[in-house]
Amino acid sequence: MPKNSSHKQGQTLPDEVRDLIARKLSHLQREHQERLLSKSHAIFEKWDEKAKTRLSAQGSSVYVWNSIHAYKEVTSSVANTVKNWGEAVWGALKPILDNVLPIHLSSIELNSIADKWIDAQALFALNAIDAEQIKEMILRKTGRFGRIPDKTTTALKKRLDLEHTLAHVSITNTARQAHEKLSISIEEYLLTHRPSELNNNIKIEHEDDIQDQGPEVGSPEWRQKNAREAANARHDQPGGSRDKQRKIRELWATGKYRSRSECAETEHERLGMALTTAIDALKNTPKPDIS
Repeated sequence: MPKNSSHKQGQTLPDEVRDLIARKLSHLQREHQERLLSKSHAIFEKWDEKAKTRLSAQGSSVYVWNSIHAYKEVTSSVANTVKNWGEAVWGALKPILDNVLPIHLSSIELNSIADKWIDAQALFALNAIDAEQIKEMILRKTGRFGRIPDKTTTALKKRLDLEHTLAHVSITNTARQAHEKLSISIEEYLLTHRPSELNNNIKIEHEDDIQDQGPEVGSPEWRQKNAREAANARHDQPGGSRDKQRKIRELWATGKYRSRSECAETEHERLGMALTTAIDALKNTPKPDIS
């Protein structure tokens, strides 16, 4: 038996495989985050250079609105990074899984790993569009053009808050879609990498159902159908995603938290939920009745 092959509870991947996955995804994440920060910096530098060459000393308000356009471009770039991150995670995972015995592959464990890394990238993305930091930077640079009118400062804050809210929703929804798409890729992969004994048993048990009206066995439609059914079964089981959604809604209903975001950020790790999933689960829930 390999030196590091002991398993923790609920873990089927050998320790050395989990360590390799963590190292590979950590390296990949750093590369993605560095590219994101570099691109965001370049966007603001472009707008700043344009302002310095075109605006007069009385151009502070014009500079502010140009900066807001830059912020919108940054938030769009950040959302695209989150959108592509799920595919990057799967691209890193699959070559490793191809060299793992099927008996060590677990849907719950692989989805847990995927959720952890998508959630971390989404949290980094949300921090990267912090409206307060952007506002301070804009006002500091705008000071070069003279005194900033109070109404301009007020308008800047309102507009940045609006753009930040829109970007927050976009990133959260994009991360949720990345979770689901990656989960389907995992389920499809597991269906085509069952232990050979299990595949033989399934074939024997269902050999009289070949003429069934459903999709042809092995076809893309069949794989997608089975992946969806497997995902739904996993979500419906105790401790599954729907059970976790019910629990976090119950926690919000206690009135313990000032906002849904605070509830999600505080409780998602304890419940084993992705932050974006927790935020999504609390959308449109009624305010707690603490009377």
